[in-house]
Amino acid sequence: AGTFSDAFAPYATHIYSSAEPLAREVRMAAALKDIEANAHPTAKPGDLAARDNGGVVSVSQGSQPQRWPSAGYMNDGSPWSSWHRGRLPQQVDITFAVPQRISRMVIDSNLSHLEIKAWRDGAWHSLTELKSLNPDVRRETQTIRFTPVETGKLRLLARSVKSVMSMPDNVAQIWEIEAYANDE
Repeated sequence: AGTFSDAFAPYATHIYSSAEPLAREVRMAAALKDIEANAHPTAKPGDLAARDNGGVVSVSQGSQPQRWPSAGYMNDGSPWSSWHRGRLPQQVDITFAVPQRISRMVIDSNLSHLEIKAWRDGAWHSLTELKSLNPDVRRETQTIRFTPVETGKLRLLARSVKSVMSMPDNVAQIWEIEAYANDE
């Protein structure tokens, strides 16, 4: 009669299609493989800031509101999780297990103006500032290059965010932070 019922176990996934050709195209093994790959994110090759490589992220204040993930999600290797903060300015520190030589960062965020600093000789030194060339997009992956530096800590200072209808002004959101030794 055009209806059906089903029951779900915890975390179960069911796929339905009323189009017979589509039903034949969906391969459950491939779908389950994709689900598993996204359920356990891994660091990109060479990402020195990654949690898997010993990078530790700390922030100036806790996540607001509490329904958002902790700061540790910024370096978990997944572009689907994010750390959501309160009002600007915001500070994010990345501490490495051992000092690293770094010349490039990749930041997936809604930041329109940011500064990167490195800890050397007992003080913070500015490496570079970046202003977005795409202020009208809500989310952007930015690659920031700078003169290679040997450091045990990096600091990202979020100065401003993109002002678009879908995001309140002055609320920083960061999906992922990566740091690399090379400039590729």
